[in-house]
Amino acid sequence: MEYNFIWDPAKARRNIKKHGVTFELAAAIFQDPMALTIYDDEG
Repeated sequence: MEYNFIWDPAKARRNIKKHGVTFELAAAIFQDPMALTIYDDEG
């Protein structure tokens, strides 16, 4: 499965300040073959 991401540069800068993570790094999780998706029914 392939994902395409488009983001706003200003929002990307805010995300780095708020979370300490770039969108590029966060988006990389979708390409990780070892990633797991776990349903959280408490959320």
